[in-house]
Amino acid sequence: PWATMRLFGRGDRTRMMAVSRQAARGGGKRLHGVPEGMYRNSRSLLRSCSFSTSSTTKKKGSSWEQLMVISRQYPDAVQLGQGYPDYEGSRVAREAAAHALLNEPMLNQYSASAGLPRLVDALIGYYQRLHGIELKKGQITTLTSGTEGLYTAINSVVKEGDEVLVFQPCFPWYPTMVKMCGGKVIPLNLSPPSFAPEIEAIEKSITKKTRVMLLNTPHNPTGHTYTEEEIKELARIAKKHDLWVISDEVYENVTWNDSHHRISQQPGMFERCITIGSASKLFSLTGWRLGWATAPEAIIEKMNHL
Repeated sequence: PWATMRLFGRGDRTRMMAVSRQAARGGGKRLHGVPEGMYRNSRSLLRSCSFSTSSTTKKKGSSWEQLMVISRQYPDAVQLGQGYPDYEGSRVAREAAAHALLNEPMLNQYSASAGLPRLVDALIGYYQRLHGIELKKGQITTLTSGTEGLYTAINSVVKEGDEVLVFQPCFPWYPTMVKMCGGKVIPLNLSPPSFAPEIEAIEKSITKKTRVMLLNTPHNPTGHTYTEEEIKELARIAKKHDLWVISDEVYENVTWNDSHHRISQQPGMFERCITIGSASKLFSLTGWRLGWATAPEAIIEKMNHL
């Protein structure tokens, strides 16, 4: 329901705002601190783009594609919907890839479902060296993007009729993936200005059918990075109600002051967590569809089969 973009008014290139559907339709008040010109331009841009299911079925392409086309008509709008950077990305990674493609021809052929052994070893070393996390080979797998990792993770633990707690606003594929796996989305709204999880609301939303908590930190699109205390509370809830936690941490390196806290590292949580990572975010090369997942060995084995 939220479109998050950086929208610039003339003479003002330092503001960021999140515009809801209500604001886009002109039904809400102007957000506090947002210049009138910027607000008027953002409403015009968002009103031009269809966000409703009924409207998008009448036009070609998804709402994302329509938004990208329309946004080009507004020189003062920078499209942040897909999260790609405005610079070229890691040169070291690109040079290493070019060398491997040209000089190691067997790397262009089939590999094991868990990924090249040397890649798996490199990821294990990455987590141990930079984050102090000890992983075994059977506890990590590589995938063709973090998005595939999310889908296979959900498919591994969600059965028909299971309820999945999803914090909203969210990455738009979350609800679709849950429904494709037979699950039911239980939305948990995150409110401005902090967009922090409301622990009491989470507790009240849990039923006998609740199976999974889908967590995203740092959070897309709000940018909220879950604090250590928030992570501890969510871990407590997961253990209390015997829930799986799927933790989307593809933006784990886009933080300040080492503020990223991993729920899988809380006591007793690794055995009930599936954590998703992404090379496209790590290297700022979003066209490289490479992701990975860490989880208990039984889950990794199931994900590899999927």
